[in-house]
Amino acid sequence: MASAAAAASAKNNRRNNKSANNIKIISFNVASPEFMCFNMHIPPSSEGSKYGCHANKETPENTEKRASLIVDQLNLQNDVDFMCFQEMFPELIKKL
Repeated sequence: MASAAAAASAKNNRRNNKSANNIKIISFNVASPEFMCFNMHIPPSSEGSKYGCHANKETPENTEKRASLIVDQLNLQNDVDFMCFQEMFPELIKKL
């Protein structure tokens, strides 16, 4: 009996150690409003930068809506160890 209990304990320890070694990472390129003109198909601006459309930004309403959608998706995630964001913008920072 003692060896069966020891084997069960060892099995539980291996299972716990295995799950303890797993890390869940989520990475988002959330795109600042200055770069959303590419995604929204806004034509290049004559007053833009060398890339053409940086003078165009997504509308403030769309930026707010997009920030809310990102936070909604994050709230659906479980047991995340690290979240990485690129091109953060103030509206998203406030909502987080």
